[in-house]
Amino acid sequence: MTRFIDAYSKSTGAKQVVPASWLDRKDAPFNDLSRTPSQKAREAAKAETTNPASPETKEAK
Repeated sequence: MTRFIDAYSKSTGAKQVVPASWLDRKDAPFNDLSRTPSQKAREAAKAETTNPASPETKEAK
């Protein structure tokens, strides 16, 4: 089943709902589409929670 996501046109700035697979294509007119900033932030936060940084160790004095 096709999954639809929000995207925006880099040239016009208009928000659109498109199939997620369109963002993987590099040919015209698909290369004009990009994930919305809020989607990029959600994906970055999700990646951070699935790949947490190593805990910081306190330096001994």
